Amino acid sequence: MSGLFEGGSNNNSLSDTLDPCDGVLQPPPTGDQGMAAPPPDEGRTPVIKPGEVPVQSPKQ
Repeated sequence: MSGLFEGGSNNNSLSDTLDPCDGVLQPPPTGDQGMAAPPPDEGRTPVIKPGEVPVQSPKQ
């Protein structure tokens, strides 16, 4: 192998192809990007401190 891609339509060497991305290949996005749920409002998560938990009856 001479360092060139086999079966590709371009004549760039592997080094030439990986040079613009510093050798890090990024996979294509997967899944339905439009289905992502928005994050909850920051700072709105209730905090229950010790001793503030309501008394619960035991399970039967």
